[in-house]
Amino acid sequence: MELRQVPFIGYASEKVGHIFIDRSSPKSVIKSLEEAKTKLVNGNSVVIFPEGTRSRGREMRPFKKGAFKLAFDLELDILPVTIVNSYKIKREGFFNIVPARAGLVIHPAIKTSDYHGNLEELKNDTRIVLESGYQ
Repeated sequence: MELRQVPFIGYASEKVGHIFIDRSSPKSVIKSLEEAKTKLVNGNSVVIFPEGTRSRGREMRPFKKGAFKLAFDLELDILPVTIVNSYKIKREGFFNIVPARAGLVIHPAIKTSDYHGNLEELKNDTRIVLESGYQ
């Protein structure tokens, strides 16, 4: 289920300017990344979930390349944040939000300039950093 469809959360997210990505259309994905680029150039921060969708447990899904390409294009560093146990709060189903404890681990920034355009290495190193937040 898309975050946009979650009652109250989807509506509130849209009203505060969240960027939703419609993965059913490559054109829509590009449009959403361009919208993120505009916000970043104007000094706003953008949170991007590199998996492209929620995991159903602690296991992370493969990362998409869009966020990393965006960081390289704009010469921006990445601030990795591990969200621990979020899968316990929003379980599978339409309105299945339950009380649980979750946490955030904010890691040191990753300097994209250290990667000299090597997108795969940046993506892999970011994944390693994020996984370390589960330990």
